[in-house]
Amino acid sequence: MCSGQLVTTSPPSEQVKPPSTNATSEQVSFATASIRKSDPNATTFKFFYVPDGLSVLNVSLRTLIAAAYGIEADQLQGGPSWLDSSKFDIEARIEPDDPLSNQILNSSKRGLLLQALLKERFKLRTHHEAKLATVYALRVAKKGTIIHGFQSTPSGVTGGHATSPLGSGSLFSQPGKLSAMEVSMSSIAHQLSTDLGSAVVDETQLPGEFTFELHWDLDGGSRPEASVSGSEQVSILVASLDNALRDQVGLRLERSKEVVDTLIVDSVDTPTPN
Repeated sequence: MCSGQLVTTSPPSEQVKPPSTNATSEQVSFATASIRKSDPNATTFKFFYVPDGLSVLNVSLRTLIAAAYGIEADQLQGGPSWLDSSKFDIEARIEPDDPLSNQILNSSKRGLLLQALLKERFKLRTHHEAKLATVYALRVAKKGTIIHGFQSTPSGVTGGHATSPLGSGSLFSQPGKLSAMEVSMSSIAHQLSTDLGSAVVDETQLPGEFTFELHWDLDGGSRPEASVSGSEQVSILVASLDNALRDQVGLRLERSKEVVDTLIVDSVDTPTPN
C-alpha cells in the first residue's frame, strides 16, 4: 500500500448498475483544469473534492477512471500499460457562480464532472459489461455487530466530506487504520475496496450511519517479503482486516461470486496540454 491519503468522496456504486455517463446532456464540466505529470520522485498522493472542484496529486489514470465511474480499480479492464505507471497532478475548478457549486460536496454530479474531464483531455472512450467476478462480501459476524447506526437528518451536517447518499460524514484511511464518522455501511465497503484493491460488496443490511475506528496489522501486507507473491500479500491483508472487523466491530469479510459492472477502456490518449 502506498503512503499518503486517499479520500474518496463519491457515493459508492451499486453493483451491476453502471453510473450515469450522460455528461453531455447534463451540461456538467469543469471551467478550468490543470493537468500535469507528477514528480516521479513523489511518495505521497491525494485525491479529494473541494467546494469548487477537484484536487489530485500523484494519482494514476486507472484510479481517476475508477473514481469517475464509481467502480474499483479491478473492475476496470483494457487500456495501455501507462494506465497504472503514469501519475498525474490535477487542479480542476467550476465557476464560482455555477449552480453546481452548492451541490458538489454531496452530489453524484462529481462523477460526471470527472468523466467529462477524462473524455475531453484524455480522449477516454469506454463501454460497460456485466461480468461474474470474485469479490469480498461485507457481512455481519455470527456474534452480531458491536456498533450501532443512527439516522441523520438532511440538515445534520457535522463537517468533513460527504461519503454517502444517506447523509454527510467523513471517511479517512491510511495504512492499518480506518476512521469513519457518520457514514453508511455501503460507504465503508467502498473504502475497504480501495484499501484492498478488490471489490467489496455491502451485504450487512445495516441501515443508518456509523462512527468507529478500525485498526489492523499490516505485517505481510505493506511490508511483504520478496518471496511473497502479490496474491499472497492480498490474502494476508484480507485475513488481518477480517480479524480486525470481527473483533472490533462485529463484521466479517467473505469471498463471494457476484455479477459486477466492469468498465472496458476502448481507447485513451495522454492528456492534452494545459
